[in-house]
Amino acid sequence: MENPRNLLALVFALPMLISGCYYDNEEELYGPGCDLTDITYNTGIKPIIQANCQSSACHGTNGSNGELVTYEQLNAVVADGSFRNAVIVTKRMPDGGALSTCELDRIELWLDAGAPNN
Repeated sequence: MENPRNLLALVFALPMLISGCYYDNEEELYGPGCDLTDITYNTGIKPIIQANCQSSACHGTNGSNGELVTYEQLNAVVADGSFRNAVIVTKRMPDGGALSTCELDRIELWLDAGAPNN
């Protein structure tokens, strides 16, 4: 007959071994990753500007700090460097909140690509 101590140890160890085999899926735990491929103005940058900048108190239509509603309006502040400085360098914009690391990375990649209207 087997040693009862070994059998008892196996009974207690088996559940710990089985639970230690659990597989965590990173996307399920933390959500989808930051997709930095094919950043375009229309699908990657415009939604960030709309959600964070286009209130009437800031840069929306008739905004008190100038409008950033169209690509042309945004491109004007991109061209003079003030957009990069305010959003990427000093991170003083958007006023009242911070952009996520993913949003900042998307904007920086778009700027580095020449801020195309695509």
